Amino acid sequence: MKKTIRLMSFVLILLVLTSIFPLAGFAYGTDDSKLIVTHLNTSSPEGAGVILTPLTGTTVGSGFDWWVLVTFDWSEADSCYKVTNVQPEMNVNKSSTVIPETGFVYAVNTGNNYPYLYNQDPVKYAVHKNKPNYRTTRTDNSFNYAKALTVGTKAYLYNTDITNLVVLDNGHNWYAEDYVSESYIKIGTPDSTGVLYDPNNVEKLIKQYTLEPTDINSDVYTKGKSVLFTKSYGTNIYGNGTAPKYQWWKTVVFDWNDVDDCYVITSINTTMDNNSAKQPVIPENGFVLAVCTDTADANDPTAVTYSNISKLELGSKAYLYDINIAAGTLGTSPKICVNKPDGDLTAYTPTLAGTRLQAPVLTNMTEKRTLTSNTNFEVKWSAVEGATGYVINVNNSTYVTDGVLTVSNASVTGTSYTISGSLLEIGNTYTVSVYATGTGKAPSMISRARLAVISEDALNSSLRTKTIVAFGDSLTAKSGWVGLLGGRFGAEVINAGVGGDSTFNARSRFANHVVAREPDIVLINFGMNDQSMGITTKKPIIALDIYTENLEYFATELTESGVDVVFVTPNPVCTAEGYYSPGGYGLNYGTDNMLKYCEAMRKVALKYGCGLVDINAECGKEDLTKFLNAGDGIHQSAYGHQRYAELIGDYLVAAYDDNNASTVEIRYLDDKDALLADSVTLKGAIGSTVLIPCADIDGYVSATKSKSFTFTSSAQTVTFMYSEADKTIELDGQSGFTISEDFLFINSAKLSVADVLAQIKTAGVTCTPKSGSFVGTGSVLQLKSGDTVIDELTVILKGDASGDGDITAKDYLYVKRSFLGTLNLNDDALAAGDIDGNGSITSMDYLKLKRHVIGTYDIFG
Repeated sequence: MKKTIRLMSFVLILLVLTSIFPLAGFAYGTDDSKLIVTHLNTSSPEGAGVILTPLTGTTVGSGFDWWVLVTFDWSEADSCYKVTNVQPEMNVNKSSTVIPETGFVYAVNTGNNYPYLYNQDPVKYAVHKNKPNYRTTRTDNSFNYAKALTVGTKAYLYNTDITNLVVLDNGHNWYAEDYVSESYIKIGTPDSTGVLYDPNNVEKLIKQYTLEPTDINSDVYTKGKSVLFTKSYGTNIYGNGTAPKYQWWKTVVFDWNDVDDCYVITSINTTMDNNSAKQPVIPENGFVLAVCTDTADANDPTAVTYSNISKLELGSKAYLYDINIAAGTLGTSPKICVNKPDGDLTAYTPTLAGTRLQAPVLTNMTEKRTLTSNTNFEVKWSAVEGATGYVINVNNSTYVTDGVLTVSNASVTGTSYTISGSLLEIGNTYTVSVYATGTGKAPSMISRARLAVISEDALNSSLRTKTIVAFGDSLTAKSGWVGLLGGRFGAEVINAGVGGDSTFNARSRFANHVVAREPDIVLINFGMNDQSMGITTKKPIIALDIYTENLEYFATELTESGVDVVFVTPNPVCTAEGYYSPGGYGLNYGTDNMLKYCEAMRKVALKYGCGLVDINAECGKEDLTKFLNAGDGIHQSAYGHQRYAELIGDYLVAAYDDNNASTVEIRYLDDKDALLADSVTLKGAIGSTVLIPCADIDGYVSATKSKSFTFTSSAQTVTFMYSEADKTIELDGQSGFTISEDFLFINSAKLSVADVLAQIKTAGVTCTPKSGSFVGTGSVLQLKSGDTVIDELTVILKGDASGDGDITAKDYLYVKRSFLGTLNLNDDALAAGDIDGNGSITSMDYLKLKRHVIGTYDIFG
């Protein structure tokens, strides 16, 4: 039984400050019975209205403590959604909220006005110095309206496609004044306008994306610029001969399609790192847009364009307004509309030099032709009627599609071109592009194909015929190791990495980005974002149990479909001077939290019989200042990408070609040498290292949590010894702590997990802080037998009402406001605030706590 502390009285309030913004589009709330939708299947962005579908999991996953959650399920009888649950309570963990299989959960949060907070007290709120104002009237109204909804109310979803994950908005930040979303939930009665979402008859929504150039044909090379390059600038965006650059820019190539009378996207380059110089060829009848945003400038005019580029797709139509390509000029409001034209404006149409030539057909290259050595290679194409010549370009596409040109603007009159073997490196991938020219004719569109140069060994590898998907976050999305891996084997390695992604977000795109590709092998590399700790919340972005559940979901779905899974642990963060510093995005990536998440991934790999490439363990043998980018400390350097590709590639060769392979048998024995669980055999490349975790076995605990192992030329065995697990958590006799019912009362602030566990007699107990690194009120001790919790204690630190493991003025204010009835504390916090232990919070409690904080009284004395 949980101890309940009686409050004298209370009134629930929100601990956020108000900021009023003008409304855009709809009023939201009681005025029009609408709830704003800003995001789909994302993990709790502050000040947003989010729809969570079953694609993210069976429950909402994240805590959503300060959110209103409304559950909607589809009613066939009423042909609409209906409210099935409303959770308006604040400061309550809602992570177990179930997402209906035929419905969704709507989550809305008002957000905070951080500039206001910082201006009020720059010292107290220093951590919020550069944060924006997340509070808007539209989410305020939706928040208050959602709280008042009742079960059984009808609801209709408009301008939102939850099947294809489309929200119709203008692409601006959801908290900005100029943000507009056309997506909403209509409560009560249907609307007469808008596209109604019907799960039985899904109409795919086409979203218009806007790109806004700031300059045209300019050599300016600085952040905060969106530069449009036309053919009059040069053959490529280097300006014909300058050193490689544009590593940190996104680029999009557009060519005129005279059949559809619009421009189309022919290439997109969104990978940004020191390895990703870009040199896209400028089409004769098209242009290139290159964008580099200034993340330090909240008013950067390129921010929306920069964000929207990542959402574009090859082949999409585009329309230009207030832009004159021929004259090389931009008007006062230049823009490029992708997918849909602006119905109120007239789009720019180029004047072609004559009849448009047909694009040449590459005859000896499929989409991806493979060589077996770096000898000369002759590219061949069919003759184009009316053509008098052809122009050839070859980009190195190992890291990014339009990488550095190895052949630039070469002209021939025949229908072939020989690429010198001296320009082709084994392990690299290239993009070959050809277009036709002719006297009195408009040059053709560009024909493109990929060329992979692989070794003789790779030619005979079984991997060459495999489709491999690399599924991960920015450690994968930055392309380097993925491209190198594809180049090594000449295999189809599809990059399904998305920067900033967690396993929570990845579940929503799993079907489209992974399963739909029909892979043979999936490489899963998540954890960097999941494990990152909020600076203010002191909690990971994705809780460890949810992260584990998501990995198990991926493993189960894929292995049951006959797909091989290889888990790849993420590299550590380099916190050396000049590398990673916490605070960006309000997060800290450089904590020991990573170790727990890598251990969880290893356990899932062994549990489901998957492959394991332990990059995190391998980095113990690496110099992280060489492995990772300086000024970053998270993402791989060119050397780091090379090592990723080598380690993963060596594993694949060992596993699929049985080349340089070895195995280790993992055994689980009790103190009588009896086998407690089936042995597991793990395969790896000779010389590679893994950190092998012990298994969770019901009724038993192992004193050894993990063992480092390096594969040798002969098969080896690793044994974990187990003893029977205790049934309850017991204290060391000298601890000074006390256990009462389901609570552990500790007697000191700022205790680490190690400090607390040192006072626990029982083996195998784990301790999870509520927030931060100190153990405080609300922290949890668990004793498990396998996956089953057999005993659990909630920590109470007298005076620590906030749960951060320290006793400060903040705790005093919490207790005082609780007594005054202006703050509703949960049971654990109430127990911590009951200094006298008489079952209620009184004025004496907060006075004693105040004196403790200023050092004139010891509440533990």
